[in-house]
Amino acid sequence: MAPLSAGNSTVPDLSGRVALVTGAARGIGRSISEVLADAGAAIVAVDILEAVETVAAIEQGGGHAHAVAGDVSSRASVGQAVARAVDAFGRLDIVVNNAGGRRSWFQMSSGAVGPIARPQGSRRPSRKQVST
Repeated sequence: MAPLSAGNSTVPDLSGRVALVTGAARGIGRSISEVLADAGAAIVAVDILEAVETVAAIEQGGGHAHAVAGDVSSRASVGQAVARAVDAFGRLDIVVNNAGGRRSWFQMSSGAVGPIARPQGSRRPSRKQVST
């Protein structure tokens, strides 16, 4: 696997990496999927709608993609999407949570892919620490 920015290019080299993109059937999610595929990543296009057009566009451009029907508001659906990504490509390196819903991807996926750990001593910034 090449470094993310091999040489002097400003375009990352994502060859050999696998990205799961939620909300990938249209709009921003589709665009993110296509940009990541152009950078070399294999794409798992997850959407409550059919993402077959996204997959077709990526494959037509020479990329690799797999469509998965999934609802990010369902823990079981998130787990199935992650499992299908690993089944299809053998790994999962990148997750783009683009889909809307009442619960966040990380709340839903904590049981599917494990909790998100913070380094010791780190904490979320307070509202006063976050500048606007």
